[in-house]
Amino acid sequence: MAAAMILLIMRKPGNIRVMQHALDHLGHSSKGISTEAELQAALAEPISPRLGVVDVTDFSTDVWSMCTRLQNHNIPFIVLSAPQTLNLDNHSLAYGATSVLRKPIAKSALLQLIHGLAA
Repeated sequence: MAAAMILLIMRKPGNIRVMQHALDHLGHSSKGISTEAELQAALAEPISPRLGVVDVTDFSTDVWSMCTRLQNHNIPFIVLSAPQTLNLDNHSLAYGATSVLRKPIAKSALLQLIHGLAA
């Protein structure tokens, strides 16, 4: 099976590096995305991503247009959110999220979910 391309839409470079390292061990390739322009460029590449992981923490409302863009390209995505954002779950689902996970998230559970959805 070919490696799945996973888009990591996150503001913090350290979080992207940690996720990329973990996904490499599962046999997936990934691309870190921090801006809408980077997402647009990634979606124009010949290899279509199979999944997005969107950490809405530290984004402004521009994150919702990125979620819409994923949905328009039929790319399922998981939203990661801070625990104090109670209405974010419904908002994330309204923008097409496949799943919403609140932080702190067990890394093994997240990786298992990603691996299952990207297969």
